Amino acid sequence: MAVDLSLWLALAAALPLLVYLYVRANDAKISRLHPAALIHSPDRWTADDVRRTAAEVKLKAENVQGGAPASLFSQDELPPKTGRRYIITGGAGFLGGWIVLHLIARGEDPRRIRIVDIRRPVRQDLLEGPAANVDFCKADIADSAAVEAAFAKPWADTEDGPEPETTRNASLQPYSDGVNVKGTENVVAAAHKIGALPSSTLPQDDSIIPQHHEDFFSNYAVSKWKAEQVIRRADRTSSGAHTLRTGAIRPGNGIYGPGGDLLLELYLIRGETPSWIWDSIQSFIYVENAFVVADAGPAPTYGEVYRGMMDLTGGAVKFLWLSSTAILGFAVLIEQYYLLRHALVRAAPPLAKLVPPLSGDVVYLQPSIFSLTQVHLIFDDSRARRAPEDGGLGWNGRVTTLEGMCKTVQEFERSGGLARRRAVAGNKTPDHGFQIARAEKTVEEVIEKLGIHTQDKPQVAMEVSY
Repeated sequence: MAVDLSLWLALAAALPLLVYLYVRANDAKISRLHPAALIHSPDRWTADDVRRTAAEVKLKAENVQGGAPASLFSQDELPPKTGRRYIITGGAGFLGGWIVLHLIARGEDPRRIRIVDIRRPVRQDLLEGPAANVDFCKADIADSAAVEAAFAKPWADTEDGPEPETTRNASLQPYSDGVNVKGTENVVAAAHKIGALPSSTLPQDDSIIPQHHEDFFSNYAVSKWKAEQVIRRADRTSSGAHTLRTGAIRPGNGIYGPGGDLLLELYLIRGETPSWIWDSIQSFIYVENAFVVADAGPAPTYGEVYRGMMDLTGGAVKFLWLSSTAILGFAVLIEQYYLLRHALVRAAPPLAKLVPPLSGDVVYLQPSIFSLTQVHLIFDDSRARRAPEDGGLGWNGRVTTLEGMCKTVQEFERSGGLARRRAVAGNKTPDHGFQIARAEKTVEEVIEKLGIHTQDKPQVAMEVSY
């Protein structure tokens, strides 16, 4: 009996060491760049590469003529003016705002551009110059009557012309479908009613799209796929006297750049960010490249981006290395707690009151984010770069991730370190597309509560509302 007790005590004492050794061994395996990924991205950034590119980007920005404010593209690099009317749903936000600025920069009349969004623009570049003359209609795209009214509103110009969340449990899918799916259906219906003009079509390829709910990384991705089906079913349908042409572009990753992104600019705002994805090679997408799926050139690792931002800011931005294996274990516990409470809410509400809900951003640290971040994601956008007559978009997204990162840092510093205000409208679901940023914030809060580091955070005068 004494021998058995001693054995169990020895095993209990050795368990922490075994867990530690397992975590270290698994992290070492994860940190190795796989040969298959290195074929597509063989070279790593150096400090000289970062400094040289930053100087080139700064000089290029000074010489850009006729482009949008803070743009890396001159007017002659943009598509030609069409003279049509444009309705931009979500135009007050980050990507939508850049679409508005590019339309104006290529010569479109701002009076023939309309923003439909739940909040007015707060970005300074949308409140000054020609962009200040863009029409705005407040509407929740989940409200079909509001969307129809916004699309049917008379135009100010008098010329005759053509009109233009982290959880992955299937039972919680309806929480993600409200804006992404219902909103898309409302936009398509409103476009039909006003007789929207045809546009170019895109090649369709479902060969790499998951076929079952459990194959998607989260409910957010499922809702986006459902919305895409709505768009594609509307192609070649009647739109007044015209035939409506529709298409969907799948960005290769989260979009970053000046104007309020929730990736690189958020790192600049925080000052210090913990991360466990240093060695993941990923295709990034600079906001002005957003129409061609991914940035030009080889994909970098997150670690290269981190080190580049630290170099460019002189150490004002810092990144803390964390064990990806340990964070994944923590995320599994959070997911199980989250699902347990939802099950109790549905089956036994009195018991659910004994299990407090997860508060703050901790809910975003769930295993689904590892399906996007703890893997090498390299996208081929060669078909999207083809000429329209060959089934492509004819758009030259020439900015590399190194250039885009340098531009993002420079614009942030040019504004005096005050990020542009960003309103992410309608994202009430816990699987918002930028959950990695919130998950990192969650880990940062946990670290601070444990007292691992106590460096004061910079106070930034800005508003980020979700």
